Amino acid sequence: MAALTGVRAAVATAGLLLLATPLLLPWNDHAASTEHPADELPPD
Repeated sequence: MAALTGVRAAVATAGLLLLATPLLLPWNDHAASTEHPADELPPD
């Protein structure tokens, strides 16, 4: 990519992709599943 656009543009694009990666991933509610792990265990 740097050969086509220049080093600065390639580095800037890579940086933006790294910053945007969490936004592109699917949303999962991790907080709800880790707050009370005992709730998910089967009863004795």
